[in-house]
Amino acid sequence: NKISAIAFAALLLLFIVFSVIMLIAEDNKIDSLRNEPPYYKVTDAAVTEIEDSSAPLGMRRQYSFSLDNIDAGDISLTFCTVHQLVTVEIDGETVYTLSSGDGIGTSPSSVWTTVPLYPSDSGRQITVTITPVYKSSLNREVEFAVGSKFDFFAERFRIDMPNIVLSMLCIFVGIVLVLTQLIMLIARKASSWDSVYLGCFSLIMGVWRITDTRLSALIFENNAKALGYITIFALFILPVPLLLYIDELHGGKRCLLLRSAATATGAVAFIVLILQL
Repeated sequence: NKISAIAFAALLLLFIVFSVIMLIAEDNKIDSLRNEPPYYKVTDAAVTEIEDSSAPLGMRRQYSFSLDNIDAGDISLTFCTVHQLVTVEIDGETVYTLSSGDGIGTSPSSVWTTVPLYPSDSGRQITVTITPVYKSSLNREVEFAVGSKFDFFAERFRIDMPNIVLSMLCIFVGIVLVLTQLIMLIARKASSWDSVYLGCFSLIMGVWRITDTRLSALIFENNAKALGYITIFALFILPVPLLLYIDELHGGKRCLLLRSAATATGAVAFIVLILQL
């Protein structure tokens, strides 16, 4: 058994080393007469701050830049704003606006703006007006990218993949813990709720993290506002199941301090939700 285990460990190590070497050192040689649409980030945008008493914070910020030659389809201007209103103009013509709408709240949350571009837009002037809603977004920089939506999505996925994987793992572990403990409680094989609280903590943490990624806002662009509120509320209630889990570890002896802290945290989260409504 030991020989088999050592042999398997050596084989696994060899497989990992081989995979890493192949990923780093080996590439196919590709010669193509048809290049993919260009993808680049705008670095020469002129920035102007405009005082406006009608704006939530009394100011707006304008970004102006010219487009390069666009000679292919599936090209878009893409950028992300957080708690900011947006207006996009091409040669003075408004082609896109973003507001918070008539629903709950005054902010559209974290939103990806995507404006399709055509060959006729080559050389035209782009003007993007950003209006911050909260002071926390007053000095937030905006990065503009021009290119294929697929290329942009692939780059965003690569950046957010570690957070996505960890979030999904937390959600999976949380569901398993909650269901397993509930089954044991129903079957009278357990009397403590510790794993239920721990599972809820893991589940809420996964929901908080995955809804806070830029990729989620990009995929669910029509629900970006909802994602923002879910993220905030999940963050507020996250300590509650952790405090109750620690309390359950006392073997049935309730700790007044922990229970009071959990109750107070839940009350704060409830008040925040009411204020948001």
